[in-house]
Amino acid sequence: MAREIATRLDLETQDEDRLFAAFADWWRELQQELDTDGDGRITGHEYAAASAALAGPALIRIAEVLFDVTDTDDDQTIDVRSTGLSSVRRSTTTRATTMMTGG
Repeated sequence: MAREIATRLDLETQDEDRLFAAFADWWRELQQELDTDGDGRITGHEYAAASAALAGPALIRIAEVLFDVTDTDDDQTIDVRSTGLSSVRRSTTTRATTMMTGG
């Protein structure tokens, strides 16, 4: 998940490392909170039973890092251009239009 996000945002190495570290911390937090049988895996049942614990400090840190790395001009705001999703949206719209028109 972290690699996909980092790739889509075209992050510099330092920001990518921060994002990976935040996701690794979240995974450890999830394991600690949700892996009730200690087997190193989280089952669907374990996940559903403890979903209230998902918004812990590590997930909040991921959100903070994601905001920080997408706020490329340090103005404390992000928009579709800063997330890199504007080109994804255009590409998706173009594909959909092509499919509908047969072009």
